[in-house]
Amino acid sequence: MKSQINQENRIKQLIIKVSRFDDPIAFRDLFNFFYPRLLNFSQYFLESKYAANEVISTVFISLWKNRNKLERIKRFENYVFKSTKNYSLNYLRDNHRLRFEKFDEHEVEIKKSVKSPEDHFINNEIRAKILEALDNLPTRCRLIFELVKEEGLKYKEVAELLDISEKTVETSFFNKLKTAESVEQSREEEFISLLKL
Repeated sequence: MKSQINQENRIKQLIIKVSRFDDPIAFRDLFNFFYPRLLNFSQYFLESKYAANEVISTVFISLWKNRNKLERIKRFENYVFKSTKNYSLNYLRDNHRLRFEKFDEHEVEIKKSVKSPEDHFINNEIRAKILEALDNLPTRCRLIFELVKEEGLKYKEVAELLDISEKTVETSFFNKLKTAESVEQSREEEFISLLKL
């Protein structure tokens, strides 16, 4: 929580430097902070890293051109995600490309303190099973999970970004969590049964 507040304050400071002082270094820092996340988000729509790079470049060129207005944006993170979505959809429209339900592989980091080689082995096995189970879920469900869990967006913000209801976001997120929990529990039960032998 504290790091998130520090992060938000850092973003606000960068925006002030860019908006008031035309600071290119602050703008580069802002770009570097958001680039990886926006790239993944844009790739969801475009299915092309090249096209996603183009979109992100366009978003940030627009931000630079309108830098004197950046301080007026109340929720900058939501703004750049919404802009990325809009530019991605415009890119699809302008390039007459159809989007198929496909999502690039994204690793979900599962953190656990490793105390022994056995723990390390079990952790890797559980992680692989969870990732495998999560990969079998529908594309939109995976994206919702990533936006909520990894990007820290609220259900309402995800619903607005994807033009779906807040209830759909909540249902999809809980389905993903249930899948991960059931895989982990079945793996733990399997491990306990091995210990009893």
